[in-house]
Amino acid sequence: MSMVVDCDSDVMEPADLWWTYLEPRFRDRAIRIERRDGVEHLITGEQSVLSGALAGLGGAHHDRNQVFSGELSYEDGREPASYRPAVRNPPRPIAAPTIAGSGNSSKARRAASCTSR
Repeated sequence: MSMVVDCDSDVMEPADLWWTYLEPRFRDRAIRIERRDGVEHLITGEQSVLSGALAGLGGAHHDRNQVFSGELSYEDGREPASYRPAVRNPPRPIAAPTIAGSGNSSKARRAASCTSR
């Protein structure tokens, strides 16, 4: 059996994040998740780029057979630690921004030592 390591689901946005908070003039291009005829679709640029089993975009906290069966939703696949830092054990560090030209400054050291709480 091979091992799969998920390295990009530290934060999983709410399905309607961009549709809800993006300026209205850009919403037609917003990435979002919609349910069409009972099936979830990942939409970008008004085109469905992925459908069904969207729990698989996360879902590391579920049985993999269940994740890809289509019975779980994107929302089910959002591990609580991906959107509620308080439930992370131990807290995972947040990627610190690069502050150009100030590698040894106190501001850069503070940014590099940030952790989610």
